[in-house]
Amino acid sequence: MLVVGGGARAAHAGLVLAAAETLTLRTHRPGEGGGGGRPDVVLVAFDQPAALEHALLEVRSGAGAARLVVLSEVDDPSVLAAAVRAGVDGWILPGTPAPEMVERLTRVAAGETGFCHVVTAMLVAVLRAGVAPPAAEPEVPPEPDPLTARERQVHDEVQVGRTIREIAQALSLSEVTVRWHATRAAKKLLRAVVPEPVPPVAAVVPAVAARALSLVPRPPRPVRPARRTTLSPAETRVAELVAQGLSNPQVAERLCISRHTVESHLKQIFAKLGVRSRVELTRALLTEAG
Repeated sequence: MLVVGGGARAAHAGLVLAAAETLTLRTHRPGEGGGGGRPDVVLVAFDQPAALEHALLEVRSGAGAARLVVLSEVDDPSVLAAAVRAGVDGWILPGTPAPEMVERLTRVAAGETGFCHVVTAMLVAVLRAGVAPPAAEPEVPPEPDPLTARERQVHDEVQVGRTIREIAQALSLSEVTVRWHATRAAKKLLRAVVPEPVPPVAAVVPAVAARALSLVPRPPRPVRPARRTTLSPAETRVAELVAQGLSNPQVAERLCISRHTVESHLKQIFAKLGVRSRVELTRALLTEAG
């Protein structure tokens, strides 16, 4: 047995252990070597519990495999919890009769725990009050991707700046198919960003969709006011396909009409909306829709 500490409690513990016939007390002074080997039990006795936690860390670092027992009051339950975390194997309260102290230290040396009933009840209360791990928060499943695998593939290619032709060549698809997937992806993602319904014309332009999704503010650009002229159903279909980026032959193929009819519709659309190019047509349609 080795007593570490100072004050009246350490002195009293030394006297009790020196008088015990079943225990051997070993004294230790700073600077002394190991001498007769390491003790089986180290009794840490302090009159001031506030210095206990720091002392236990120092004793544990130099006590090796020895078991630790504290002789002190328990004024703060957090000190008790810290002592247990530091590796304390028992706790004896001041005023414990000498025979009971010797018996408890003997049990600790034999490998048993040396906590009295009062300290055990206090330790259980501390564990129940705040040491138990908090309940894990329920895991929120990730939201499903609104895009199909092909739509996601095309959309990602558009985001990195590749053209429709480059994407078509890389994926072994036609340019019409790539535009179709880009249009559907843009429409789905715009619906996820904008709460109210999005006009079809505003959703079918991939470049506009990419800018809307990036949420990067851009300086306003002058837009020629569009005339409030209603297009015919046939002109509307042609205008929407042109806004998607389709050429005149592709529009003719999609609507099963001749190229001459497409060109005629475009002339009427340009005249009604007061535009001179496909880009201005797309911008005018967006203005009308918004």
